[in-house]
Amino acid sequence: MIEESLLESHLENLTDDYHDGVATLDQPPSAIEALRMINRSQPVIIKAGTVKNWNSKSTYIEIMGQKPVSIAVTDDGLCANPHGRVDDEIHYLQSQDGNIYRSTPGARGPPELADFQPFIERDTVWMKEATGYSAEAVNLWIGASRSTTSLHHDPYENIYHVLSGSKTFTLVSPIDGLRIEPPDVPWVEGTDIPAHARHTIVTLNEGDSLYLPANWWHRVEQQEGEGGLAVAVN
Repeated sequence: MIEESLLESHLENLTDDYHDGVATLDQPPSAIEALRMINRSQPVIIKAGTVKNWNSKSTYIEIMGQKPVSIAVTDDGLCANPHGRVDDEIHYLQSQDGNIYRSTPGARGPPELADFQPFIERDTVWMKEATGYSAEAVNLWIGASRSTTSLHHDPYENIYHVLSGSKTFTLVSPIDGLRIEPPDVPWVEGTDIPAHARHTIVTLNEGDSLYLPANWWHRVEQQEGEGGLAVAVN
């Protein structure tokens, strides 16, 4: 039987391995490099740049115009209207169900923001080459500095790409995530990081991408870019 002290030592070593830091690549990885990233299950920042001017509100109005879009309701009730138009409610546009591309079985009709497809590719090339699979969903997120996510984790991998402004991620590894207590109210997630859970903070600027492995806890904050928007795709 393995002694408890030995188990604790192994757990501490694993925690240290997860906490080695977030690597940064100046260019997108090759398929082999991407497979190594996936195998290590650690976040990686990729600096690849972007082309279109996503800072300007006119970009979104030109693409979507007066078409109605679904609007996320924030926890503090700042946006109580579930539907709006791009030109008057743009600061609260959010989805997790694939508002640009999706693979949802039985979904009726095209994604709500399918008009963005000519400007935003479905797949991150290096990830598709590494895994052989297309992204299950691609979402456009548009918000402001007051928008902050709860501390949460996803059972799938994510690739975040910042188009405008910046995003700051507070990351907690799956091992340190074991120290996070469940919320008092099951359906209300918090934003606080427990003092005894080690975490890493990284900031993505325009053109930067973050590969985030499955089950990494994360809280996301943002700052607007030159046009007053914080925009990302994941």
